Amino acid sequence: MSALLRRVEGGGDLGTANIAIVVLDEDNQPVAGVMYPSNVVKDGVVVDYLTASRVVARLKQILEQKQGCTLERAAIAVPPGISEGNTKVIVNVVELAGFIVTQVLDEPVAAASALGLPYAEAEEMKKNGQEAQVFTLVLPVAQKMASLVSGWFATQQVKNIYLVGGASSFSQFANVFSKQTGKNVIPSAEPLLVTPLGIAMNADQG
Repeated sequence: MSALLRRVEGGGDLGTANIAIVVLDEDNQPVAGVMYPSNVVKDGVVVDYLTASRVVARLKQILEQKQGCTLERAAIAVPPGISEGNTKVIVNVVELAGFIVTQVLDEPVAAASALGLPYAEAEEMKKNGQEAQVFTLVLPVAQKMASLVSGWFATQQVKNIYLVGGASSFSQFANVFSKQTGKNVIPSAEPLLVTPLGIAMNADQG
């Protein structure tokens, strides 16, 4: 999700572990951001509608107070392949929080925008110091994801893989992808903020 007012744009993401909003200036440079731990979304589906909207509204209010302006227009990003109905629910969450939704993007498109890439190229445990222990549980998921990506490469020519999203915060995550795919894997410095940053960069396209 992202917001726009007088060329001040904010991008946010309703993720499975966090809801994040980033505010950009007219040159697409980040000027503010806020994030809140949340479990209101699972597999791209909102499972707690009212809580999701209240969190988005509160984060919107915090950023408006910091920036001294009202964020009115918004764009949202959704995982590829989710149904039209689930997409509409996410739109409704953002609109209930006080935004006018102007754009709906696929998450990979938003991430590619933030990384400056064309689309064709394109949680909490780590903070507690328990990464090694927890990653043993995450490893099978990472390996499956890397296997799916490798299958996609059978029909695509790709040089680099850019990792975004909360799971890629694990330091060993990139190694799994590199070993499985044989490609150059580039982790993001702030993986939780890449997608909302890209959403914000597209907020005024609607």
